[in-house]
Amino acid sequence: MQKTNFFSINIQNRVFGLDILRFASIFFVIYAHAFPLLEGTIDAKLYGSISPVNDAVSIFFVLSGFLIGRILLKIFVEKEVSSKIVVNFWVRRWFRTLPAYFCTIAILLIISSLNGIFPESFSWKYLVFLQNFKTTIPAFFVESWSLTIEEWFYLLFPIVLFMVLKSSILDRKSTFLFVIGLFIILPIFYKLRRSLMLNSLNPADLPLFTQQVLTRIDSIVYGVLGAYIKYFYPVFWKKIKFGALAAMFGVYFGLRLTRFHPFGLYAQVFSAAVESILILLSFPFFDAIKFGKGFVFKVITWISIISYSLYLLNLSVIFNFVIPALKANVNFLKYSPTGTYITYFTVTVFLAYLLHIFCEKPMMQLRDKLSDKDN
Repeated sequence: MQKTNFFSINIQNRVFGLDILRFASIFFVIYAHAFPLLEGTIDAKLYGSISPVNDAVSIFFVLSGFLIGRILLKIFVEKEVSSKIVVNFWVRRWFRTLPAYFCTIAILLIISSLNGIFPESFSWKYLVFLQNFKTTIPAFFVESWSLTIEEWFYLLFPIVLFMVLKSSILDRKSTFLFVIGLFIILPIFYKLRRSLMLNSLNPADLPLFTQQVLTRIDSIVYGVLGAYIKYFYPVFWKKIKFGALAAMFGVYFGLRLTRFHPFGLYAQVFSAAVESILILLSFPFFDAIKFGKGFVFKVITWISIISYSLYLLNLSVIFNFVIPALKANVNFLKYSPTGTYITYFTVTVFLAYLLHIFCEKPMMQLRDKLSDKDN
């Protein structure tokens, strides 16, 4: 078994192909956020064409659903179902996500106060992940819209699965597939109803369909569907890795030739689901890449390990506060968009690494210690 250590981070028992996807997701998220630093020096259409997806968060969603789906399958299919295992699942997930999230909120509030601009858009909803449950997200910590969807998925999917298992005459395999279907179909019908009621082509309305819990939670569940296929049909999963990848490219390029209205019915209701399905088609291929080697392997794996901290810090903290402060105090950056662009990536990686080391990692170690005691 491969084991490598660098920067005090252990990368044992990781699937390199999935780390490639995680790396791609966070890279293209930061890449998109960095564009204003080069605005005026590069064509926006050319800059955007480098990204293979319309919304890089889709990769993050499907990957998260795939990884969490594997955990839930082991819990709900292999073990005796009880409320205790559901609570244990929540505790382990919240130890992973909440400390760094609340730490970032505290950093934002402190920085804002020091700058004399305490954010009026901050509210208690950020503390319970209600900031974009069924409305558009306020200006404070706007990138947290996707984490909110994640957290509600962690909460709702196991509850529904547990309730259906306890009350259904179906076996566990069928019950799991039924709940997956429920979480895919209901949001699409909800978006379709909203789209028909709004009857709007206003680009300002698009976040109502793409950045809310009730309209985007299905993106994560496509990853769970992938975990389901791999779990129950492992031979099929391995056999389709090249065929599914070829289908992904075929549909992807076919869609690029198709002209849908950028803010119409397809964009509002179906585009996120189609993109999630296309991303899922690549998973059998990437899941088969277990190991890598060399410098590129180490960089991709390391970035994927700190990707959650990169996600939390890159926009509201670093782009909105740190970079303006650096530009105001470093003469070179005042006149160099390229230098500012490179500095943005460098500072983001450095500060994310610190957040990972001093917040994420200790809390995960504490979580594992508590789990060992329970066992």
